[in-house]
Amino acid sequence: MRLNRNQSTIEILTAFLFAAVIWLFSLAAHAAKPAESSARSPAETPVSLYEIQPGDSLSAIAVAHGLDLSALMEANDIENPDRIMAGTSIVLPINTEHGVVTRRGVVLTVPRGITLSRIAELYDLPVRTIARANRIGNPDLLRVGQKLLIPGARRAIELVPPPPCYKDPVTLYRVRTDETRRVSLCFCDGRPNPAGVEALSTLSAPVGDDNAPLLDPRLAQLLQRVAERFPGKRIELISGYRSGRQPGRESLHAKAQAIDFRVEGVSNRTLAFFVRNLDKVGVGFYPNSVFIHMDIRDRSAWWIDYSRPGERAIYGRADMTDEEVEAVRARRAAARDETSPSDPVADGQAPGSPPTA
Repeated sequence: MRLNRNQSTIEILTAFLFAAVIWLFSLAAHAAKPAESSARSPAETPVSLYEIQPGDSLSAIAVAHGLDLSALMEANDIENPDRIMAGTSIVLPINTEHGVVTRRGVVLTVPRGITLSRIAELYDLPVRTIARANRIGNPDLLRVGQKLLIPGARRAIELVPPPPCYKDPVTLYRVRTDETRRVSLCFCDGRPNPAGVEALSTLSAPVGDDNAPLLDPRLAQLLQRVAERFPGKRIELISGYRSGRQPGRESLHAKAQAIDFRVEGVSNRTLAFFVRNLDKVGVGFYPNSVFIHMDIRDRSAWWIDYSRPGERAIYGRADMTDEEVEAVRARRAAARDETSPSDPVADGQAPGSPPTA
């Protein structure tokens, strides 16, 4: 009887212990389940938001953040990607490993001489897309050595400066040798094109002078303005650089800062009156010659010389008549071509010394 009672007690204790063990395992399993769920929750729950801006499209937002459009639509339960509203926020899937928005693309280092617009052109992306992906507020403030993410790019493209942009070519004609060259005198931004300056210098230099210096680049810029004023017209070059000195003064031709020329089909009067309105130029109009003179200087100057080729200068007014010019020649002849320099009226000249030409 006592044995049966002890056996029953043992069985009861064994059952109790077994139940206790099962209960403890149950608690451990229940405690482990929330911990595992908590560890996965950042990966399963998108928490990065983007506020839609005016002009945005869902596809552009996806490209800017290196996301698939379908994934972005699924994350936000969007059925029609064309129906989004500015001012509302959408969810961007995140990468829990790095804690940042997932972005696929190419990372590059900005070299010297490359602009954001050039990079956008090479990758066929809008500038705004790259700027937004890299949080760039001012696209003009790109730094050399700066790291850029090109969203959606699959391969790196060599970053090379854009090809030079030239203004329309100008036809240059050298009267003395019947030579013609067609060349762009300036880049699109107005800077002189070195190749254009060289061509202009060669065609206006003395025939056979291979050591003539290059003309001042500003002359090329001025002739570009002339070509734009008279489009399609040939610029005919008479003389550019000339060595030697004139008595009492140094010619601007000898400094490679002057050129004598004309424009095919345009009267020299029309040409001279246009050029005289350019900034900081000296302009000489010769009614009895075949060209006008143009030089560069600190202050603009303008004069009219009624002399014939090889004749001593006859400076005068714009409205000077043929009779007045002939009267000057007659007085010179009577005085054996000795005219007093202190009498400008006798020389047919407006008050003041003639400018250096």
